[in-house]
Amino acid sequence: MTKASLNLVVFAVDGWVRVALTGRLLQALLHESRRVTLSFLEGYRPVSYARNHAVNQFLRSEAEWLIMIDHDTVPPPHFLGIVPMMERNGKFIAELPYPLMPGLNQVYPRPFFSVGWFEASGRLRAATDLPAGWSTGYDWLGAGALVVHRSVFEKVPRPYFKMASNEPGVREADTEGLPDSAAEDLYFTRKAKLAGFKLWTHSEFVCDHYKTIPLLSVMEIVHAAEQAGADARLAQSNPALVLPGSKCPSS
Repeated sequence: MTKASLNLVVFAVDGWVRVALTGRLLQALLHESRRVTLSFLEGYRPVSYARNHAVNQFLRSEAEWLIMIDHDTVPPPHFLGIVPMMERNGKFIAELPYPLMPGLNQVYPRPFFSVGWFEASGRLRAATDLPAGWSTGYDWLGAGALVVHRSVFEKVPRPYFKMASNEPGVREADTEGLPDSAAEDLYFTRKAKLAGFKLWTHSEFVCDHYKTIPLLSVMEIVHAAEQAGADARLAQSNPALVLPGSKCPSS
C-alpha cells in the first residue's frame, strides 16, 4: 500500500528561518520514506493570508497531509513520526506543542503551551503542563506547528484562517464565543472542532519556540524553580524529612 504523501510548509518571516529548524528538516527528510513536498513561503501578509495560501496550494496537490511550521519553531528530529501515529489512531488534526511566553501584562506569569480552552468569561486558558502521550478535549490549538489531514479542509467552510477581530469577511457565527483578540489559528481550530474534529496534541513531539531566547528552556527553568520551592516548603514543614538528592541529617 502506498503511503500518503505530505506537504510540509515553512513560513519564512522576512526571509529567514532558525538554523536549528533547517537542521531538523534535513534530519526528518533524510529518514522519511514517503514523498514529502517541502516549500517555504516568504513575503505573504498578513499571516492568515499566508496560511490560507498554503492550504490552497495543498488542496491543489495530491498530498493527504499538510504540516505547517513557523520560522521560529523547532520540532524534535522525529516529528514526521506523528503522521503514521495519527493514521493508525484515526486522528485528523494535531499540534506539535510549543511554549509561548506572555507579556508582563498578561494573565500567565510563566510560559505555557500553545493548546487550551475558552472560558465562559471569554478569556483564554492555556495548558501549563501536558499529560503523557495523546491528549484532547482542547478548544483551540496554535498553528506554529500544526498537522492537518485533507478531510479537515474539505469539511471546514472557508475562510480557514482569519484574524477574528479585525479582518473583513468574517462571519459573526464563526467568531461567536471567541475572544476579540483571537488570532487566525484559534479561529481555524475552533471551526475544525465545530465541524466535528477532535483537537489533539502529543507530549513526545514538543517543539522549541525561539524568541530572544528559546522558550522551552525558560519553561524547564520555571518548572525546576517551582519544584525546588515546593521541596523547600516541604522540608521546612517537616525538618526530619530527607528529600531526594539531599544529605541525611547528621546524628
